[in-house]
Amino acid sequence: MLAALFSTAATISMAASSVKMKAVDSGAYANFALAEDGTVWAWGNNRDGQMGIGDKSTIYVPFQIPGLTGVKALSADATFTLLLKGDGTVWAAGKNDHGQLGDGTMTDRSSFAQVKGLSNIVAIDAKDSVGMALKDDGTVWVWGYYSYGSGANNKNVTVPEIVPGLANIKAISAGNWHYLVVDKDGNAWAWGNNLNGQIGIGSYAAQPTPVKVTGLSGVKDVAAGYQFSLFLKEDGTVWACGWNNQGVLGTGTSGSKVPVQVPGLSGIIDVAASSETAAALKDDGTIYVWGNYYPSAMSLSVAGPPINTPTALTAITGAKAISADFKAPVLALNQNGTVWGIGGLSYRDPETGYLAESGKATQIKFIGSASTAVPTATAAPTAGSATTGTQTPSTPLLLAIGVFCIAAILRAGKK
Repeated sequence: MLAALFSTAATISMAASSVKMKAVDSGAYANFALAEDGTVWAWGNNRDGQMGIGDKSTIYVPFQIPGLTGVKALSADATFTLLLKGDGTVWAAGKNDHGQLGDGTMTDRSSFAQVKGLSNIVAIDAKDSVGMALKDDGTVWVWGYYSYGSGANNKNVTVPEIVPGLANIKAISAGNWHYLVVDKDGNAWAWGNNLNGQIGIGSYAAQPTPVKVTGLSGVKDVAAGYQFSLFLKEDGTVWACGWNNQGVLGTGTSGSKVPVQVPGLSGIIDVAASSETAAALKDDGTIYVWGNYYPSAMSLSVAGPPINTPTALTAITGAKAISADFKAPVLALNQNGTVWGIGGLSYRDPETGYLAESGKATQIKFIGSASTAVPTATAAPTAGSATTGTQTPSTPLLLAIGVFCIAAILRAGKK
């Protein structure tokens, strides 16, 4: 009886966390959420140590990363992660084969360390082994596998360097060997690789230094993907240029070397772009997606990828911020501070033990705190199954149950 009791796993129910989030981001493998109190939570595949927990454990239950406080913003790439703290410093963890951690070395780190030479930073972006930062004086800084034009001119930059010729910048985005920024007058600037016209200057000539994007004004924000670019204007319209691989331009036609308007979008307040994925958020909380998704369909009323024109993601509503990445989920921050996701979430519910199904919208639950031990690494359980998602009772609980059972047996023996 006692042997059976101690060998049987039991599910322990826990109340849902009241932690409110203010930002989310998904790399190709690991996912992150930033809480309103400045703490950082993570879950998913940690194969390059990008979670910054000191090892490469893969953990499907969201947990608070110990030792991180005062974080203001975060940005996750497939292999490394950047954090911006409230004091204006930048911190990094993960793979460092191109110097993308910005610490002056090319040594991988599974714990967060400060990026050298940066202060008074107000925005960050991590993409394709490149780090990008915007300083409060309007200057832009880059490091990692940085492109000075064509791919042949890429080099490893192990400490941040300033991008010449830029001033009064208000928004930044790093892409696949090309880079986008917006100045305070609403002009978009671009440079780097231009193999498919992603710089938007009417030609395919690579640009080693920033040039003004053709025919755009009143630009509010930018998002750089894999050889394509998205531009969000103040009037709520979205424009795109570059390679239309998998329909990422959203135009339903071929690629373009100058920005063209993405049809069917208005009232847009945020855009996201990655390798083969594009997304936009409307002011009413509706999310639109197009391009290639893994897994296919993503709960949309379409047959599957590619999605050539923007399509409403009706499974998630009331969003105020979004994140999307190649082979990663669409994450949405809701108006009430909750986080929802759909796609390859690599998420296991901490209450039920179920692994999220890829085609269903799922609320990401955050339970515990930094005082709670980081969950043990686990193999991926089967979607929809709680078998490997159960939690074994702690030793004190098991001992208490055992004492109770022994006492009951002794009492029964005296009768």
